[in-house]
Amino acid sequence: MLFNSFKFMLFFPLATVGYYLTPKKYNFLWLLAVSTFFYLCWSPRYLILIGISILATYLAGRILESIPHEKRAARRWALGGCLGVNLAILFFFKYYNFVAGSVNALGGRLPALDVLLPIGISFYTFQALGYAIDVFRGDIPAEKNLLRYATFILFFPQLVAGPIERAGNLLPQFYERHTFDYENVRAGLLRMGWGFFVKMVIADRLAMYVDGVYAGLDNAWGFAVLLVIPMFTLQIYCDFSSYSNIAIGAAQVLGFRLSKNFDAPLLASSVGDFWRRWHITLSTWLRDYVYIPLGGNRKGTARKCVNLMLTFLVSGLWHGAAWTFVLWGALHGAAQAAQTVWHKIRGGVPASAPQAGKAKKFLCWLGTFLFISCAFVVFRADNLAQAGQVFAHAATGFSAAQLWDGSLLCFGMDGPDMLAAAVAVAVLAAVDVLGRRQSIAARVEHAALGVRWAVYLALFFAIYIFGIYGVGVAEKPFIYFQF
Repeated sequence: MLFNSFKFMLFFPLATVGYYLTPKKYNFLWLLAVSTFFYLCWSPRYLILIGISILATYLAGRILESIPHEKRAARRWALGGCLGVNLAILFFFKYYNFVAGSVNALGGRLPALDVLLPIGISFYTFQALGYAIDVFRGDIPAEKNLLRYATFILFFPQLVAGPIERAGNLLPQFYERHTFDYENVRAGLLRMGWGFFVKMVIADRLAMYVDGVYAGLDNAWGFAVLLVIPMFTLQIYCDFSSYSNIAIGAAQVLGFRLSKNFDAPLLASSVGDFWRRWHITLSTWLRDYVYIPLGGNRKGTARKCVNLMLTFLVSGLWHGAAWTFVLWGALHGAAQAAQTVWHKIRGGVPASAPQAGKAKKFLCWLGTFLFISCAFVVFRADNLAQAGQVFAHAATGFSAAQLWDGSLLCFGMDGPDMLAAAVAVAVLAAVDVLGRRQSIAARVEHAALGVRWAVYLALFFAIYIFGIYGVGVAEKPFIYFQF
């Protein structure tokens, strides 16, 4: 069930009304029921997999809490068994065919398996593993109620594509009393509306051009390919951040607080700054459960660079089972390592520091944006050969005629679509820039009644008039659903 579907427009109000009408003692059971139904709409046969993950991590938490901290070996065995079960499922469904194909390319004879990737498996696996590790470390107590823990993993707003929640943040909220609060509901609906605008008006419109160029790459040269490189960066940012905003807004309507997942990442002035702003819950998960256990920055610059590379290789593989994602992760790891070495040479002062001049800050932003966009070519490409083809075509075949003969509009977008996309992206940029001091949502919430309703109506009519729709309803999947 996609957020941008008619089914969700029916499901969400019913789920919300039912939640507030259910007595506090049982309202988490209502959430468990509707969340299970939400996942069943995606993939009924794979519900057993998420059930195994829930049961394995729940039992691990109870076992770990029963073993004294002095018995470190026993605790490590208990955690290792939990990690093994979850990672084995993830490997089999997501990575086996990738490994088999790579081995066979070297002369091996591993059979390929006809399996579908369960929706949301990377997200809920990391969320479940984070819980088990936190219990192992003693950061949180183990959850005693299996059904309440299952609700934490299955919570429908963030089940499919995050944010990847920590148990310490979300689990206690299922014990809180959430009564209907008009201000909370209004703020949540506004955030959802902004998410629908960014998804349906910007991301899906840009997708028409990006998909058109990649599908017709043999006939795309020069300006068309050069344009599609930053366009995909905008598309994936809008697509993924819109999901996070809808998820956070939907949870807020229900009275829950989910973690922030984006902070205007395309305004970043370095690759490190980008990862502090992009998919924040994944970045912090990798930092706390991969980078720091590897040694972090505690063992010198060379070891820090190695740890960064390993962490970003994990990030690349988390996104997908293909060499394109491995290379994408390696590019970001190498950039982070180079940045670390450069800062050490400069005495720890980044070029984008507050005391740097405006010209230097702009160049830092521009260089970061260009790097991020070029790396996303590898991310978007079907294979490494196609990524190379994109770069080759972006560097050749330029003609002044392309700028006026209409050939730029031969890849899925016409002139009005281009204009609508440009205006919508400008609105997004203004929101991100102005929101650095105070979020636009907060400004709208504290504005006069007339201003608030003007914003609400503007969002509604922008989505209604300029949104990209399928047959009857808008149901273009979110990009991160494939991970």
